[in-house]
Amino acid sequence: MMGRAERSESAGLIRIGTSKRLVAQCFGLVAGGLRLWRRCHRRAYPPGCDRRVLILEPFGLGDVISLEPLIRLLQQQHFKVILCARPEWQPLYPSIGHWMAAQVPWARHQFAQKYHWAEYWRQPFRSFVRALRGAAAGAVGLDPRGDIRSVLLLHLAGCRRVLTLSSYLGSDLSLPRCAAERIPFSPELRRWELNMRFLTALVGGAVPKVGPPQFPHLAPPAPRSSQRRVGLVPVAPWPGKLWAADKWKELAVQLQQRGWDVQALCGPGQTEAAVEQTGHSVPVVQCDSVLAWAEALGRCAVVVTLDTGPMHLADALGVPVVALFGQGLLPFWAPSGRRSCVITHRDADFVPCHPTEANVPLGRKYMDRISVSEVLEAVERVSSDA
Repeated sequence: MMGRAERSESAGLIRIGTSKRLVAQCFGLVAGGLRLWRRCHRRAYPPGCDRRVLILEPFGLGDVISLEPLIRLLQQQHFKVILCARPEWQPLYPSIGHWMAAQVPWARHQFAQKYHWAEYWRQPFRSFVRALRGAAAGAVGLDPRGDIRSVLLLHLAGCRRVLTLSSYLGSDLSLPRCAAERIPFSPELRRWELNMRFLTALVGGAVPKVGPPQFPHLAPPAPRSSQRRVGLVPVAPWPGKLWAADKWKELAVQLQQRGWDVQALCGPGQTEAAVEQTGHSVPVVQCDSVLAWAEALGRCAVVVTLDTGPMHLADALGVPVVALFGQGLLPFWAPSGRRSCVITHRDADFVPCHPTEANVPLGRKYMDRISVSEVLEAVERVSSDA
């Protein structure tokens, strides 16, 4: 089915298995113990610590982009924001003076590294924890994912308050009430809208209305309305989000026949994969940084993309997006642009799932239901919809 990225559909929550649920509950009890200990052993902090907010978001580009409205209003409310995220995303927020490079094993895609206990004893992670303790002591810690591992880390780092979601992002795994101050999770909100609930909890009342993420310092200076360029983003970190290569190639041919200038856009080291997906007739632009992505996306009149970080960046830059969704939670991850749309098929057998190696066949099954004809129709519609 195809439609505007409106708040009209919820795919349900991802079900978490018993073993992970038990581990999360154990971690939650430990976090609760640390929280209780801190309450019983209150210490004096320097003035202004209650206006320092440390946000821990160690995952992808789309996750960090979704923080922009929250960060914008925090700074307007005279909070000092410390962002702990991957260093490659730093150009998104030139106004943040204190950026910490996140070094957490659980943010990796590889299952063996994510759950290998030895990764937590190696020097990079230990050095990161020490640096985090120096930056977080007395600050308010925000975990916008509902991730008990991040909650535990923020407590260990010395945050005076820790705020998190009531359940792990997009799942049915509830966090123990004792672990932290919980913000109600709702799959009916877009990710950036959900993040705004943290500000409400911090200021203790109503907050100004705010729009979706925007990065005016990255936006292209010239209008795109006269251009006939379509950007294709055919590669994603998780194979379960990929659309079939023969469909990408057919889409490129059809667009070229209709007079479109077609380019494939990809990240560092993904050129070969992009060529495999779109064919040798489509030029590939490799974007090695956020700035390069912003420049390439800003030159497009429309972007056809998988559910990836560049989709969220294009949306934040005001570029119309045709987003191809398989297992992604909607409308939670949907683009917000007025001229953007989502193409997805949520049939009776649809089951939401985490992007893991075991779930790749399931994700590809959902993606295979998207047809070339409906993507073509969407491109023509969003490009002509002023």
